[in-house]
Amino acid sequence: MKEKEKTKYTFWQNTKYCLDMLRQENRDYDGKVYRTMLCKIIPSILSPLAATVMLKVLVDTVTGNISPEVLATAVLAFAVLNIIFGAMQKYHEMYYYYFVNRLRFDYFENRFLAKNLSTDYENLENHEKHKILLKAERMFGNADGAGAIINSCCQVIITFSGISAFMAIIALAAPLIIAIALTAGIINLFLCLIIAKDEIKFFHALSSNNEKTYYLAWETTNPRPAKDMKIFNMVSWFSPLIDLLILDKKIILNRMLKRYSFFTFLQALLVLLRDGATFAILIHLYSEGKLTAGDFVFYYSVITGAVNWITTISNEINMIYHSHLWCDDFRKYLDLEDDEKAVEIIKEVPAKCEIEFQNVSFSYDGKTDVIKDFNFKASAGEKVAIVGMNGAGKTTAMKLLLGFYNPTKGKILINGKDAGSLNKKERCKLFSAVFQDIFTMPASIEKNIALCEDVDRDKLNKVIDFAGLGEKIESLPRGVNTKLHNDLFPDAVELSGGETQKLLLARAIYKEAPIMILDEPTAALDPIAENDIYTKYSEITKGRTSFYISHRLASTAFCDKVIFIKDGEITETGTHKELMEKKGDYYKMYYMQSYYYNEEISGGEVL
Repeated sequence: MKEKEKTKYTFWQNTKYCLDMLRQENRDYDGKVYRTMLCKIIPSILSPLAATVMLKVLVDTVTGNISPEVLATAVLAFAVLNIIFGAMQKYHEMYYYYFVNRLRFDYFENRFLAKNLSTDYENLENHEKHKILLKAERMFGNADGAGAIINSCCQVIITFSGISAFMAIIALAAPLIIAIALTAGIINLFLCLIIAKDEIKFFHALSSNNEKTYYLAWETTNPRPAKDMKIFNMVSWFSPLIDLLILDKKIILNRMLKRYSFFTFLQALLVLLRDGATFAILIHLYSEGKLTAGDFVFYYSVITGAVNWITTISNEINMIYHSHLWCDDFRKYLDLEDDEKAVEIIKEVPAKCEIEFQNVSFSYDGKTDVIKDFNFKASAGEKVAIVGMNGAGKTTAMKLLLGFYNPTKGKILINGKDAGSLNKKERCKLFSAVFQDIFTMPASIEKNIALCEDVDRDKLNKVIDFAGLGEKIESLPRGVNTKLHNDLFPDAVELSGGETQKLLLARAIYKEAPIMILDEPTAALDPIAENDIYTKYSEITKGRTSFYISHRLASTAFCDKVIFIKDGEITETGTHKELMEKKGDYYKMYYMQSYYYNEEISGGEVL
C-alpha cells in the first residue's frame, strides 16, 4: 500500500511540522537549543577528521616523510582540540535531555492533553477513534517521535557536512571511490526505508496483541474479578487465551526476524562489495607510487569515515521516517473533528430548566438506531424516572442530553432553545450528574466533592450529611482532608463501593446545577440505604429538573413522571399510579421486582 493511502500528511509536511516545533522551542529559550545542537555538530564533524590527520602524521613520521617536530606540533594541536571538543560535548550533554523533554512535554504532550480534555466524548468512547489516540501517544516516546527530532536533526547536519568534507578529500585521490560510496549509500537508504515500513506493520500487529495481553494481565491481577476467578477456577479459561496470544506473538516475531535477517544479509553483502572495491582502488594507486603509506592510511580512514556517515544518514532518514509516521498518527488525533460549530455561551446559569426531546433518534454505527423517535417533555423542576431493562437506551438518551453525542435525527430543547446551539463546555454548566462508572480523583475528600479551591464549608457539610457520609468522614483522622487512592498517597483511604457512590452524590448536589442526572446512582446500596438516599434527593432536588435512570424501580415512587423504554422506544409515559393502572410493561417489571421485597408471597408463604 502506498504511503499516501496510509498517512494523512506527507513525509515533508510532518517533518516541517516537527521542525516548526523545534524552532519555536529555540525562540522560547533565546537560541539555546540551537547552541546545544552546535555543540554536538561541530565536534562530531571535526573530531574524526582531526583523528584521521593525526594518524597520517604518525605514519609519515614512522616512514620518515615528516620530522618529529611536526609530529609534536600535531600532537599538541590535537590535544587542544580534544579539550575544546570535550567542553562542547559536556555543554551539549547538560542541556540535550532537558530540551528533548521540554519539546516532548511542552509542544506535543500538552497539545495531546488539551485535545483529550476538549475533544468530543465520542472520540474517546468510539473504539476506532480511541485506537488513533493510542497511536498518537507514541509521539512522546524517548526513542521515537518528539524525542528523536533534536537528535535526528543534529545527525543529519553532521552526516551531510561530514560527507561533503570527506568526499572533497577523497576526490583528490580517486573520484571513482565517491561514485562507489554514493551508490552503496543510496541502495542502503532504500533498504532502510523498506525495513522502516516493515517495522511499522509489525508494530501495529504487536500493538493489537499487546493490548489483548495487557487486558488479560490486568484482569488476572485486578482484585475485583479475583474472587470469581478463584471460586470458579477461571484459570482454565484464561490459559488457552494467553497461549493463543503468545503463539500469535511468536508468529509475528518470527516473520519479523526472517525479514530482518534477509535485509541484514543484503546490507552485509553491500558493505563487502563496497569495501572490496574501495580497497582495490587504493592498493592500485599505492602500487603505482601515487600514494605514500601515510596517504594510504589517511585516505582509507577518510573513505571509511565517509562510508560510515553515508550509512548513518540512511539510518537517520529511517528514524525521521519513523517520526513522520508517529507524527502523522499524532496529527490525525488532533485533527479528529469536534463539534465546535456551537459557540453560544451561557452568561448566567438559569435557576430552572425545561427539557424537551423532539423526534430524537440516535445510532452509534450509522446503521441501527439505539433510540428511536423519542418525544417527551420534562417541565422545570420536574422529577423524571427513566426506566427499562438493561440496554434499553436509557443512558444513551442522557448522553444526548448532556451533549456527549449529537442526535442522528430530531433535536433537544432546553428552555425552548436548541441545545445544539450551546457551546459544549457552557452546556455542561447546566448539569450535575452521577454516572454508573465511578470516578474519584487522587485528592482529598473535600476536593473530590467541591472540585474547586474556594470551598463553601457550610454547603460542603450539608451535602455530606445529606449523602450519608458524615459518620464515615468523622471516623477518619483527617476528616474531609483525608486523601483518596492509597496507591498514590500512603496515608490515603479507600472507600467502599457504597461510600464512593455517596461521595459522588454529594459532589452532584454541591454543584447546584439546574438539571441533575442520576444514572443508576444507588447500584451499590442496599434497599434501605437506597430508599433513604432517594427520600433525601426528593428534598434536595426541589426546583431542579431531575432525571433518575435505573432498571430498579425504587426511584419511581417520588418522581412526577415515569418514562418506560423498551428496545430503544418509549412505550409508556405517565405517573407511577397511571402506569400501574395501565398494567403494561412497567406494571409487570414493577411487580417482578417488588415480589422479592414483600414479606409474604401469595399463598401465605413467608420469605
